[in-house]
Amino acid sequence: MKKVISIVLVWIQMSGLPLEFLNQRILLQLVVAIGELVKIDEYILSGTRGKYARICVLLYLKKPVEHGFWVETKGTRFFQTVAYENLMNICYRCGKIGHRDEQCPTKEMKTMSTKKRKHVSE
Repeated sequence: MKKVISIVLVWIQMSGLPLEFLNQRILLQLVVAIGELVKIDEYILSGTRGKYARICVLLYLKKPVEHGFWVETKGTRFFQTVAYENLMNICYRCGKIGHRDEQCPTKEMKTMSTKKRKHVSE
């Protein structure tokens, strides 16, 4: 019987977040779009480093891997991209791991559903 990995622990990076978003409460609201929060890099929470938010999440591989999500707050809306550390062969066309966009058998790009919009309350 072939074993299939369905959950991985991975660090993600979210660059360009407004400084007021770099706190545990707001990052928890945001990370739900990607996976289940495990840990937030302590340097982010302490304010020591602030180029990007670095967060460890459980990634459920049966769901499409997202390259980002929409954030809405106080009438402002922006697209937040996500970078995955040490996770190879991610296809952002179909959201699966195992091949890259160029080799994807899917013809059309998946669209962001309204479920992937995160409303942030500061």
